[in-house]
Amino acid sequence: MNAKKIQEEIEKNWYWDFRVERIESSNFFDDLILEYFDENDIVSFRFESCYEIHFQQDLHFEKKKRMKNCSSNEIPYYIQDVSVSEVTKKEDTYYNVFMNIWPMSLNVLCKDVHVSRKSRMSIE
Repeated sequence: MNAKKIQEEIEKNWYWDFRVERIESSNFFDDLILEYFDENDIVSFRFESCYEIHFQQDLHFEKKKRMKNCSSNEIPYYIQDVSVSEVTKKEDTYYNVFMNIWPMSLNVLCKDVHVSRKSRMSIE
């Protein structure tokens, strides 16, 4: 898959202004998952074989409480923009994904990006 197709796959899931429900890394930051809920489904962006993961919190945003103590409705992160590009280094192709999740930004450099959705009913 190329960056344009990944961008199209992301955009067809209408992510704009949805609240992020989960961001989680695993396997020593080799994998990163970002999830949000729309009206019916859980949408997941899975970044695999990550080489760089950069989070930046807006310093002007005052955190009222620790995120681990927030209910789902109190999570302040909303997806505003996502852009995907390809980067070639040492003859290998990587995906550079920038996400504006105000009041945070996220930049990931990885080998694979997968977008999936599953019914919220399947977890309730």
